[in-house]
Amino acid sequence: MWKFPMYWFSGPSLLKKWQDLVLEHGWAYGHALDGKELMLAVTVGASEEEYRVGGKQGHTINEYLFPMTRTAKYTRMKVLKPFIVDGVFRISDSELMSEAQRYYQILNDPNY
Repeated sequence: MWKFPMYWFSGPSLLKKWQDLVLEHGWAYGHALDGKELMLAVTVGASEEEYRVGGKQGHTINEYLFPMTRTAKYTRMKVLKPFIVDGVFRISDSELMSEAQRYYQILNDPNY
């Protein structure tokens, strides 16, 4: 699982650095990650409504996540549906608790 806040339509630079160091030829896209599952757990500041074609952000969140999902597929990992929390700049405590519960349920669902 890669967990991160989306910064400027991408993951943090430290995550990219980790990918560059760890996902090496002969290991990551040899056989070490074949069939491993990867879920992206992402927070974004804007609302999901803004992340659509014609919306303020111009693209969906999944479109911005494409380089990461493509990297995972290139290394032959199985990409799971991402866990996305939107609107975190304006999220209330009760909404945050609801998202935490949803995350907990997903992590404990063997069929996810």
